[in-house]
Amino acid sequence: MKKILFGLFAILSVCASAKEINLWEEVNIDTQMGYTGFELGGKYYNKSLDNVQEVQKYLDEIYSVKNTVNDSLKNRAMLDTYEKDWILNADINYLKSEDLETPIYNLNYGVLNDITRYGINIAMFKGDSKTGEKEYDSKGGQVNLYFNRNEDLGNLFGTLYIGKNNQEFDDNVNEIDNFYYGYFTSLEQKYESFNLDEFYSGYFINLDISRTETDYKLTSNGKELKTSKDNDSVNGEIGFSLEKNLFFFNNITTQIKLLSSIGKEFLEEDKYKNLGKDEYEVYAKEKLEISTSIGSGVDLFTGAEYRKSLKSSSAEKNIYLGFKINF
Repeated sequence: MKKILFGLFAILSVCASAKEINLWEEVNIDTQMGYTGFELGGKYYNKSLDNVQEVQKYLDEIYSVKNTVNDSLKNRAMLDTYEKDWILNADINYLKSEDLETPIYNLNYGVLNDITRYGINIAMFKGDSKTGEKEYDSKGGQVNLYFNRNEDLGNLFGTLYIGKNNQEFDDNVNEIDNFYYGYFTSLEQKYESFNLDEFYSGYFINLDISRTETDYKLTSNGKELKTSKDNDSVNGEIGFSLEKNLFFFNNITTQIKLLSSIGKEFLEEDKYKNLGKDEYEVYAKEKLEISTSIGSGVDLFTGAEYRKSLKSSSAEKNIYLGFKINF
C-alpha cells in the first residue's frame, strides 16, 4: 500500500509540475472538462494459472509484466477518440500474477498528426515474488515508442519496446538480470452488421516478436555460477469480434465487446529452451471487454479473459478493473 501511495504522489507531482514547464500555456482556459489533454488513471490486473511451471516462473513474470504494459497501452490507444491534439497520461497498473505482485507506474505522452497518434510511454515497476521458500524483488522499467492509426472502422497499433527486469533474491547473493526488446502490433477491422444501430462484427490480428537476454548469477553449495541465455518468442493471434455500443441518459455510453481467437507460439523451442516446453504453444482465447464513458470526464473499464492450451490441460484466467479521469 505504501508503494501505491508513493506512486500516486509522484504521478500527481508530475501533473502539478506541468504548470511550471508551461504545458498549460497551450490549453485555453475555456477548454471544457475532459478535453485539456491531461489524464489520470489506474487499473488492477489479476492473472492466475492452473498449472505453474516453477522453472519457467522467472521468464513468465517478465512476459507477464511486458504484456500488461503493451496491452494496456494498446487498449488505451484504440479507445482514443482523437478529440485532443496531445495527451499526457499518468496512471498506475497493479499486477497480481500468481506470486508476483507489483505496481506499474506509467507516464504516456502522445501527439496527433491527422489520423495517427504518435507517442512514448515510460513504465517503472518494483514488486515482490517468490519461488518455493525463496523470496525476491522484481524491479525494472520499460519504454515504448508507439503509433496508433484510426481510420473509419479500422485501427492499426504498433510499438517498439525495450525493457529491463532485475530479479534479486533476499539473500543478496543470487540475482537474475533480464534485458528484453521487441515489436508488438495489432490490426483491427470492424463492419456494420445485421442492420442494427451501433452493432459491429470484425476481425483482429496480434503479433508480438521479442527477445529476452538473461544473465544468471547464482550460488549453489558455496560455488558461484554465472551463465547467460537468450530466449526468443514470436507469438501470433487471429480472431473475430462482436461489438455493441449503448447510449444512456446524461451522456453515458457503454461499449460491450466479445472477442474469440486462436493463437500460436512459433518459436516454442526457443521461448524457454532448456527450461521445458511452452504449455501454450497453441491456444484458444475468449475475452469480454466493457468500457463506459460518463460524459467527457470519466471512463471506466472492466474485462475478463480465459486462455486454454490446445496441447495440454493448462489454462489461464485474467480479469481487470480500471478508470481514467480526463481533465
